[in-house]
Amino acid sequence: MENKMRERRKMRMVKMEFQRDFILKFCSLVILATLMISAIVYFISAPTTTAIFRNSRLTLVTTSDFILPILFWGGLVSIITVGVAAAAVTFVISFRIAGPLYRIEKDVLAFAEGKLCTSFHVRHKDQLQDLATSLNSMAENVRKNIHNAKKQINELEKAHLPDGAQEKITAIKKALDRFET
Repeated sequence: MENKMRERRKMRMVKMEFQRDFILKFCSLVILATLMISAIVYFISAPTTTAIFRNSRLTLVTTSDFILPILFWGGLVSIITVGVAAAAVTFVISFRIAGPLYRIEKDVLAFAEGKLCTSFHVRHKDQLQDLATSLNSMAENVRKNIHNAKKQINELEKAHLPDGAQEKITAIKKALDRFET
């Protein structure tokens, strides 16, 4: 239960620039597609004529002029409706991408600061689960190597070595002690 609470993300916009750009690009594609379809229909219908009744009078107009308001309002409604839906869907998708990246980035920064006890966690359904597993494997190998180096330094400290070597061993031990394992 506690693990699930820890895995839940509190922020929805974790990489705001990435998510904003992702949504804007996707919505731009929706707008562009709507405009292209409207333009194609308009130009295809240009050479045809349509008969309509206006004010109880029969009028002949080009089909493109007749459907222009329909294309405009239909396109506008489509852009708004599909744009909102696309924004919502791309927000969720970008969150599924940016969220795990944000979490792994924070863990990598902690690891880089010397906190080798850091584990890389993402939710089990996230796409970056394999990356987190690989990073955990790498971290475990680094922890083992640091532990083995500390063990060997402790053994060297017990040996009777010349004074210059003892100082170097102490410096190495101090450098290894900076890491939290």
